[in-house]
Amino acid sequence: MKRKKEKKLAMLAPSFASEFDYPEIIGMLKNLGFDKVVELTFGAKMVNREYHKLLENSKELVITSVCPGIVSLIEGKFSKYKKNLAKIDSPMIATAKICKKVFPKHRLIFISPCNFKKIEAKKSKLIDGVIDYQELKQIFDKKRIKPKKGMWKFDRFYNDYTKVYPLPGGLSRTANLNGIVGFNECMIIDGAKEVENFLNKPDKSIKFLDVTFCKGGCIGGPFLSKTKSLGEKQRGVLKYINLAKKERISRGSKGEIKEANGIDFRK
Repeated sequence: MKRKKEKKLAMLAPSFASEFDYPEIIGMLKNLGFDKVVELTFGAKMVNREYHKLLENSKELVITSVCPGIVSLIEGKFSKYKKNLAKIDSPMIATAKICKKVFPKHRLIFISPCNFKKIEAKKSKLIDGVIDYQELKQIFDKKRIKPKKGMWKFDRFYNDYTKVYPLPGGLSRTANLNGIVGFNECMIIDGAKEVENFLNKPDKSIKFLDVTFCKGGCIGGPFLSKTKSLGEKQRGVLKYINLAKKERISRGSKGEIKEANGIDFRK
């Protein structure tokens, strides 16, 4: 009896745009054998909704937990702030929960920009495998898969405004916090040393700390190109955002709130 071919789904974080060409990367992943390719931006939208609710009712400092590097840093060196970490999923975990609901027969493979996310993915019972950006490039080279022009589209969960997530402050800029957190009550910090400096001498007026472990946010991850500057990587993400704004995306390809109904995005 012939074994039924296993279906695989690739989960791409929007930081991919600093490393790979869009939309060619989708075609390359399809040629590699992925049945579906989705991005994390709809999951990020669901995460934003949770932060909105949390901050609306919180009177204490809230620290973002979307970056597993930050979670590790605080748990290891600043345990007194563990209670301030938002008990909310990262976009990766949120997207995996949605994918498990919508595509229950697919194996989920996360394409990772950093080691902390690789560790988070491997610990998760939702994600079946993880490949970092450098490993993916090596696989493409080995399989001789090259970028080809085409009308490639993400299969599902395509969102627009949260594509800025991999840049510093991406969450706080897209979570619609006006009237909930004042301009002077929110601080954006990228870089582990800078975060440590703040936690060692905190500003008591800050109610929301939007932080990433790597300088430059997710585009500063260790599995991204060492030859590109942060500015070049940032331009890659911004180019992708501008391209996406011009695209006509069918309703079926966008993430819809109803698809996330019944899913708990809290840790």
